[in-house]
Amino acid sequence: NEDGYTALGLATKYGRTMTVWMLIQARADVNKLDKRGFTPLREAVSSNRGSILILLLENGADVNKPNEKGFTALHEAANSNKISILVHLLENGASVNVKTKLCLTPLHLAASQGNDIVLWLLLRKRARRDQRDCNQRTPLHWAVEGGHVNAIHIL
Repeated sequence: NEDGYTALGLATKYGRTMTVWMLIQARADVNKLDKRGFTPLREAVSSNRGSILILLLENGADVNKPNEKGFTALHEAANSNKISILVHLLENGASVNVKTKLCLTPLHLAASQGNDIVLWLLLRKRARRDQRDCNQRTPLHWAVEGGHVNAIHIL
């Protein structure tokens, strides 16, 4: 549409599971970026649409597809504390150490928000706590900067 959404992205955003299924059956591209740089999978994360996320993953959505800035669906889930969605992404092979163009990993984003359970889940999947962003800051730096005491202890 004129706002840059794809049909699959809009159906995902508004939780129209049957429409998503019909678009997939009609061979809609499950990995197409919209003008905002969102794939349908990242839209499912952003809009908290777990059942659609599973449907997309079952139909070939690339769990690690980045946008032009390097952000993936896992970055979105880690930043927004969407735990059940994050678990689905991890179970489907999401890379825990993937970096954006600013050298941010999902662990950096979870630390910056004080998302303690997300931190724990990422670390259990071997996220590297020593990864540095482009300004040489580790996730611990981000947790300290945000005053997130529990995150500091986890890291």
